[in-house]
Amino acid sequence: GIGSWLLPDSELKMAQCLFLGTALSITAVPASIRVLMDLGKLHTRAGQTIVSAAIIDDVLSLILLVLLIGVLSNDGHPNLHMLLLLVFKAACFLGVTYLLEKLLVPRMRVLVSYFKSEEFGFSALLISACAYAVFAEMLGLHFIVGAFTAGLMFEQQHAGRDSYRDVKSKLNAITAGFMAPVFFASIGLNLDISAFAEIPWVVCMLVVVALVTKVIGAGGAAIMAGYTHAEAAVIGVGMSSRGMVELIIANIALQAGLFAVPANSPVVADLFSAVIVVAIITTILTPLGLRWLVRRHEHLNNRNT
Repeated sequence: GIGSWLLPDSELKMAQCLFLGTALSITAVPASIRVLMDLGKLHTRAGQTIVSAAIIDDVLSLILLVLLIGVLSNDGHPNLHMLLLLVFKAACFLGVTYLLEKLLVPRMRVLVSYFKSEEFGFSALLISACAYAVFAEMLGLHFIVGAFTAGLMFEQQHAGRDSYRDVKSKLNAITAGFMAPVFFASIGLNLDISAFAEIPWVVCMLVVVALVTKVIGAGGAAIMAGYTHAEAAVIGVGMSSRGMVELIIANIALQAGLFAVPANSPVVADLFSAVIVVAIITTILTPLGLRWLVRRHEHLNNRNT
């Protein structure tokens, strides 16, 4: 909605609006989980709801990403047949991977246990990620959909606690120590800070919309589900962070040339930078707001008692 009002008419306007909707619907909760862990609130009803909702949000984000990629590959002109075909492909992909996760992965754990090599678990996860990525490409989806799904399927109850922690520590060293800095550097090379000067009102509007819609959407749904207002506020704020996934989607859209048309529009030209700024600001504000809400709720409870 905000995209249809902000963006000028062009052959890519529909795709640009879909990009904005997808980017603003993303939730990335690692920062929120860390705050909840530090405050001892991760295993509360609100904390567990945030974690569970984030997993569902990740799956839905994959479907939205598939639709966005399909629209971009069709020169920004979606049609009903194409959208239905993409939804069908996404459903097939998720269905097959779900069956593999339920039927094959537990048996693979037994097979892995026969190998004494410390690196076999790590190698098995990389092979799975590559296989899922190839499967996604075969269906005409983006390879990142497959790799991301493989990460979602890597669960502690299947891999075993020791193997899970070992592989996780090794992956964290590679991703956080090498790949993440390279990725952030590539994003930074395309980030134009002058977007603040060119379209400051657009950047501010996107930040406000990103925060308010999550707080109202997630918090309002929590109230309807029977949560207290304090719990609903924690859930709404905890779901507001965008983080890494939004950066990935923005990078895919940038590579597809989504921000090149129309060439004379400062809003479109700086839209990539504006979305990156939204991801950064929401990732910073969400833990701060979450910490304040939890401590305020504890203070009020202590005063009442």
